[in-house]
Order: sequence, then C-alpha cells, then structure tokens
Amino acid sequence: MPAFTLYGSRGSTNTDRVRLTLAEGGFTDYELVLLNLQKGEQKSQDNLSRHPFGKIPVIVFPSGFTLYESRAVCKYLARKYSFPLLPSDSAVEAAALLDQAQSVEMHYFAEPAGRIAFEKFAKRFMGLPPDDAVVSQALQVVETFFDVAERLLKEREYMAGGEFTVVDIFYIPLIQRLFACGYGDVVRSRENQNNTPDLSFPDKMDGLRDLATSSFQLYNKFRDPIPKTEDESKIQVFRISSSANENPEISNTFVPEDSLPTPTRYDDPTPGKHPRATLQMTIITRGHDEVIGMSKPNFLRLFDSYNLDPFTLNYISQNFYGFHSSLTPHNGAYSVLIGTVPFTIVFSFNPTTLATSAILLARVYNGLTSGKQVVQEFTRILQQYAERVDTPAILALVALVHLGQWQDGVLYKSLQMIRSAEDVSGYGPSGRASERVDIDDLLGVQWRIGEIVLGLANVDRHHDIAQSLFGYLESQVMRGGGDQVVGSNEGLADVVNVLRQQFSGANSTAKYLRERTECHSAVVSSSESVKGETG
Repeated sequence: MPAFTLYGSRGSTNTDRVRLTLAEGGFTDYELVLLNLQKGEQKSQDNLSRHPFGKIPVIVFPSGFTLYESRAVCKYLARKYSFPLLPSDSAVEAAALLDQAQSVEMHYFAEPAGRIAFEKFAKRFMGLPPDDAVVSQALQVVETFFDVAERLLKEREYMAGGEFTVVDIFYIPLIQRLFACGYGDVVRSRENQNNTPDLSFPDKMDGLRDLATSSFQLYNKFRDPIPKTEDESKIQVFRISSSANENPEISNTFVPEDSLPTPTRYDDPTPGKHPRATLQMTIITRGHDEVIGMSKPNFLRLFDSYNLDPFTLNYISQNFYGFHSSLTPHNGAYSVLIGTVPFTIVFSFNPTTLATSAILLARVYNGLTSGKQVVQEFTRILQQYAERVDTPAILALVALVHLGQWQDGVLYKSLQMIRSAEDVSGYGPSGRASERVDIDDLLGVQWRIGEIVLGLANVDRHHDIAQSLFGYLESQVMRGGGDQVVGSNEGLADVVNVLRQQFSGANSTAKYLRERTECHSAVVSSSESVKGETG
C-alpha cells in the first residue's frame, strides 16, 4: 500500500508544486490520482469531502489524515519525510526568513503570475479569449517583482537565504507557465547579468522532466501497436545534410516505424567546427481524437533517441497550443515546442554537433487543409532554407512562415463566409435587398457566423503564438549570444521583419472581420426575433 494518495490534475501548477517537492526529496511511494478539471471532478462530492472548497491538490493518508493547500502540503511532506528543504527546528531565524519568503512568493509573484496563467493558458482550454488589460496589469506587477528579486539575489543564493528550500520550488511551476504563455523574457532578460543567479533554477529541471515523463505514462492516445495495413506502418522521415562548401543533401523516405533511423551526428569537441550540419524530421499524423499515428513504445523510443526534453511531453499530452523553449539543455541539446491548430512540432538542437532532430505531428484536418497538405507545405518551405540547418532558428522560422500562410487562409475563408452570409440575409456590404428572407435561411446564416467567430478566435490565439516565435527568432537572429545561438543567421533578420509586417496586417484584417461579423450577427438576430413574432 502506498504511503498516501495525492489527488491532483494534469497541467495544474499547484499539483506540480507538490510533485516537484516529492521529486526533490526522491520520494515515490505514493499514489497519484488525476482529476479532470474541465469535467468539474474537483467539485464532486468525493473531492468536496477531502477539500471543502472543491480544489486540488489534496493528500490523504490511510489513517484518514487529510491535508490540502499546496504550500502547506509541501512543507508537511518535507518535514515528515526529512527532505533537506526546510531549516532545522533550532534555526529560528532561518525558519522566520522562510516564512517571510513564502509570503513574498504568494503575494508578490504567484498572485499576478497566476492571473497571467489563467488568462493566457487556462482560458484557451475553456474556449474563452484572454482579457489583455488584466494580463498587462499583472505583467507589470511580475516585472516589478523580478526587479526586486534580482536585487535580493545579489546578496543571497536563494529566495529564503543560503540554501535551496521549498520556497524556491514554489516558484518553478508558474515560472514555467510564464514561458509557456510567451513571457519568458521577463526571466530570460535577467539571466546571468550582474552575477545574478539564474532565476529559472535550471539545476532543478530534472524534477520537472521526471514529473512529465511519469504523467505521460497515463496518456494512451496512440495507434494500435499492430497496424491494419503495411502502408499504415510506414512513417515519413525528412532529412537535410548541409555544409558550407556543398549543396544540401535532401531525402524524403517512408520507413516502417519499427525501423526508424537514428539521427546522423558529426561529433566534434569544438563547437561549430565540424563540416556538416544535419536535420532529421519524423512526420506523424494526429487524428481528430488526438490519437498519434504511431504505437506508444515506438514514439517514446523515437522521442528519447532525438534527445527531446521530456518536459515537452506535458504539452504533447495536453494538445497544447503555444510556444515553449527550454533554457537548459537535455543531453546537450536545447528543445523547442510549437503547438498550433495545423501541427505540433517539437525539436532539439545540439550546438556542439549542429544536429537538429524533430517530430512533426500533423493534424489530419485543421478546418482549412488536410494533414497531407500541411506536411507538403511545411517541407517545401523547409527546403527553401536547407542551407541554414546549422541554426536552431530555422524550424521556428519555417513554422512561422507556415503559420502566416495558414492564418491568411483562415482570414480569406472567413471573408468569403461573411460575404455569403450577407448575400443570404440582404444586410452588409455584400447584401442584396430582399423583401423577405426565410427564417431557415437566417438560421443558416447564424451557423455560418458561429463558424466565422471560431475561425477568428483561432487567428487571435495564433497571433499570440506568433509573437512568442518572433521573440525567440529575434533572440537567435538579431541579438545573438547564448549557447544556442550558432550557425548562419545572416539575412534571416530581414525575413523576420517581413513576417512581422504580414502578421500585423493579418491582425488588422481579423479585427475588421470580427467587427463586421458582430454587426451582421446583431442585425440577423434582430431579424429572427421580428420574423419569429410575426410569422
């Protein structure tokens, strides 16, 4: 029997806070029960009996002892199992400083950072738009906090003093969430400046990686290990090999998933001095039901052989839409994940071997094009920059180019649909005067308006992803510096600037179409009401 049961949820920063504490203490003798927050399982009678406010996490011992509130749980577990994360009982002053540091974390960091996470992360899964005013205000408070924390960390090693404690763990989940929401520069811009310790706690990333790996074991949306046909077992592998003195070598093959090749690496102890850079991208379908078109054992073997950061497994299982960039290397490679409606791509880049290894999960249908079309377009764009595979910026750039094309396609489709709706109803710039419009036709118009609104909401969401990609590309291409920034970035700055103009124009178009759609919806709704009363 496990020592206790931890009730939590996948993607919950509060749950991660407890699990990180357990990982730091090397404690594994517990049962993890994940509740589905989207289904409201935290408000069930069972959970209300554990937590009177219907929240998570909660720990329950066989004796019946129950404890909730993540920080209280972390401190209790550290004390009960003697994790080296708390001052000794006799160190009264150190204990007082820890309580003070915990209060600082809760009120000056977690509160505003939590608001950003809710608006920019949680609302995505609720189908709601973020409140940009709330985000802007909270971001100012977070930046002020880091200004103060930066000064404090010039005088001490950690937030509560000279030793790593539970308080430092308390910060990690929400700092990670800030990166996921596209606000990593709040932390990254302060890294290693003026001898300030790294606020992202890179030496503690192994705990997050272990948590992601164990949680992913519960994710089972994979194709059956035994394919129905021989063709179904074939997986596409796209490769580029490039050097300064030769034309790039490009290959595109289909191989059985049990025989997927490992990436070719040209190991050299001197960074950037070997003659050839490589990129290998394995392409896998992802269905409407999120099922990944490969068996789970083969997927995990592929993931491991590509030196991809295990933390990104969190985002793959959550079907995450957004951007994540690892600040610390895993097996010598830095990982990036980009999640969009058409595709998710996760790749690693080793700055020593100049090897890029990627998995592209192409959605079977994204509301505009098929997965096959996405793959064809993505690889076509990638071939245009084949000589640049010695830089980690290249796949991010290709993803941004593709995202811009997909976004423009959605906007054009939305424009065609609003014109069609106006033609039927007789209202708007494309409307034709009509003495009478059938009520069923108006209902059909409202259905089209709903589809338009959904498409424009996706454009808004992907505009935020694009801004994160611009930030990453500018750090790689324009500012330079850091372990990841190597390779032939010359000339890419001009491409990035052109793409920024493209997305700015698309943002204006989306705003216009949204206003046009809202006006049309209001008129049609009014007409339906009148026709319903007089019909």
